Amino acid sequence: MIQRIWNQVVRAYAMFWSSETAVMVSISVVVGLGAGVGAVLFRGLIAFFSQLAFGSGASALKFLGTYNVVFIPAIGGLGVGPMVYFTQSLGTSLLCPVGVDGRLRGGGFQISRLRRRRPV
Repeated sequence: MIQRIWNQVVRAYAMFWSSETAVMVSISVVVGLGAGVGAVLFRGLIAFFSQLAFGSGASALKFLGTYNVVFIPAIGGLGVGPMVYFTQSLGTSLLCPVGVDGRLRGGGFQISRLRRRRPV
């Protein structure tokens, strides 16, 4: 009995994955769920860092008065600046070639055109 049920499950599994439409729908559902979870997490991170910077974290910079609104983004820029500087050595940004190809070449973007420079 268990063998018969197992054979039916295996047959249903093989029939499902042999259909190209079923595979594409399954992959699109997984990608959609991942994008939804990523959007919720991204929104939560924004709320967390906003609270940290302008809520409880602002009390640490209370001595600056109203100027803490200027210094908190400057501290964030001190964190982003080195990331941008050190990732430039890996190659060109993807935004520039995609924009150029979209405007000048009718949207045809070729990954092979990107050069990757590795730090020595």
